[in-house]
Amino acid sequence: MLTTFLGASLPFSALQGQRSEIGAVIISIRLSDSAFDAAGETFELYGLEDELESAVGDFGELDGHETGEGFFRIYFYGVNPDTLVAKMKAILSRGSIPVGSFLELHDDPLGAAIKRVELPLADLD
Repeated sequence: MLTTFLGASLPFSALQGQRSEIGAVIISIRLSDSAFDAAGETFELYGLEDELESAVGDFGELDGHETGEGFFRIYFYGVNPDTLVAKMKAILSRGSIPVGSFLELHDDPLGAAIKRVELPLADLD
């Protein structure tokens, strides 16, 4: 996968037309009700979504979110899933992220998850 050029990560916009070079990160935030969202609970997560989008910057793109099966899922696409997570790490390390939340990294946005990581993030080294 072409993710670096002369040792630096390429911004997502540089490879947008090359579908084989795009990966995905899906963030699943556990909601308090396993079937539905509690009133106002997802509304509070829109701010988190905005923070993550800002943190990712030009290295990825927010594709949106969905709610179901007890989770608020946020979808990001970018050149390299590990780079996206590195950009989001400070936000996803907060203790306010509910237990049972996780993220999945995909090399291909349509493929199976290559890595699942529990949230809040600890050291990924």
